Amino acid sequence: MCVYLSKCFQTWCNHIITDSLRQTINILTLALGAMLLIPAGLILASWSALPGDSLYPTKRTLERVALTLLSPNYQAQTSLQTNLITRRLEEADVSIDKHTSTAGLQELKLQLQQARSQVEQAPTPQAKQQAKRQLIRTLNTTNTKLETKKQNLITHQTIYQTQYVTQQITQVIQV
Repeated sequence: MCVYLSKCFQTWCNHIITDSLRQTINILTLALGAMLLIPAGLILASWSALPGDSLYPTKRTLERVALTLLSPNYQAQTSLQTNLITRRLEEADVSIDKHTSTAGLQELKLQLQQARSQVEQAPTPQAKQQAKRQLIRTLNTTNTKLETKKQNLITHQTIYQTQYVTQQITQVIQV
């Protein structure tokens, strides 16, 4: 009889512990999911934000966080910087096409300055040369696209808008 009661008690304890442990795991899983869902939601919501949009500062902050996380790996950080230059160029292009503003060009100029600073902070001469080559390739592509945009603006927009935007493009090209 004692053995039977002992087994029943043990089964009951295992059942309670298992349910309690299961409940704790479920709560922790939900909490972890919620913690990951918020940044993921911000990333997705801000992905297509343009300069002047309410989520644009969030997008830029997330990019700075990514650059900080990559700081131990100079090559990865440099690669991300060049990708961000391309992203700023696309944003400027869309902003100009929508006739909303030239703020995208200012963001592109700022990104180019940050990339230049990144190259100067290279840990070794070889890394600096490699970063320079990568940046120069990106700058050549960016320059070509900006010149094309400038020519398209001259042929398709009013003189006043064209002069202002081409002046902004010229400033970015000179960086």
